[in-house]
Amino acid sequence: MEIKKIAVRGGHTELCTGASALIDELTEDRKVTAAVIKYLRELGYEVLDVTPPVNYTSSSSTDLLYGVNKANEWGADLFISTLIKLMIVIMEH
Repeated sequence: MEIKKIAVRGGHTELCTGASALIDELTEDRKVTAAVIKYLRELGYEVLDVTPPVNYTSSSSTDLLYGVNKANEWGADLFISTLIKLMIVIMEH
């Protein structure tokens, strides 16, 4: 199967923001999402941004389902969901 149509969803929403202590995961995720879309288009793919609208939901599962449904309705060959997950590991010596 040749991949021609790619749906890209930005993770987190304004009501489901993720962490913000060291970096703001929502802000940084939107930067990554925009770059992914830009570079895929430059490579010649047809790309649809299926990120939920501002203040769509505070439920992470409803948020993800929005993107999946939009991708399926559009007939995407590939679905990409970007998500920044900041994890801090504290190790004792």
